[in-house]
Amino acid sequence: YFPSWGQWLVFTGRFLQGLWTGGQQAIEQAYITECIDKNDNLLMIADLGACAVIGFILGPVIGLLGRYFNFSVGFFYVNEYTSCG
Repeated sequence: YFPSWGQWLVFTGRFLQGLWTGGQQAIEQAYITECIDKNDNLLMIADLGACAVIGFILGPVIGLLGRYFNFSVGFFYVNEYTSCG
């Protein structure tokens, strides 16, 4: 429906989720419900939930593996003490 500003709706949802934690998936589901064809709604919402679960599983694993890499970008240093995980 609104391809020119639809990506900003998702970005705004992610921003609000970062501030108040918990609103991101509800906003994304509302966006999918409004903008995706009614025949594909269930499939897209199921994919959204599956990606959230995969993120919960792979996020800590990636953070754990990331602590073994040491690099710097300007004055920003990442090593075993400053990385997540």
